Amino acid sequence: MIAYQYDDGGRREAGRRGEADDCVVRAIAIAAGLAYDAVYKEVARLNKERGNGRLSAWDGVNKEVAHTAMEEFGFRRVERIKLWRNGNPDYPTLTEAHERYGDCVGFTRTHAYAVVGGRLRDTADRRVWADGRGNNRERTAMAVWVLRWSATSTTTAAGGVLDSNSNVHVAFKDGRTHRLYPARLKLMWHR
Repeated sequence: MIAYQYDDGGRREAGRRGEADDCVVRAIAIAAGLAYDAVYKEVARLNKERGNGRLSAWDGVNKEVAHTAMEEFGFRRVERIKLWRNGNPDYPTLTEAHERYGDCVGFTRTHAYAVVGGRLRDTADRRVWADGRGNNRERTAMAVWVLRWSATSTTTAAGGVLDSNSNVHVAFKDGRTHRLYPARLKLMWHR
């Protein structure tokens, strides 16, 4: 089973306090190495356009908004089929997803989480669940997303800015920046 590491995705450093259902924002920020605020602003914009009409991602987002956000931040969905385990269909466990795809974002019915460096990085340890028969089972991923692009091993973001055209500009510590054009789902790298 993979290890667990507490990680709020930079929410505390961004000055946001209290409990939140911002798992999609945290998972993207952690897995892509982006600043929490830059991801939050983009997911909130998508939620206003395609979700509940509010410019917020604090109380969670629906599946359409979550999947659109994943695509806009350069992820692609890789796990669409169930595995067969003991003759029964099942989804891959966190460990299986990480072994198969490496660093990734996984989705359950109600939660998104990042698996980076062999660790579940989230605000709570949700690696196992009780199946109702007295057994604790490793959590499974109904959908697994991986980055389409690789930002090398130094993917810790220095920060991100959302400009007036809703383009996200993110600067990495090694000097590279990228600009995301949400309307065209296009990722462009700049030196």
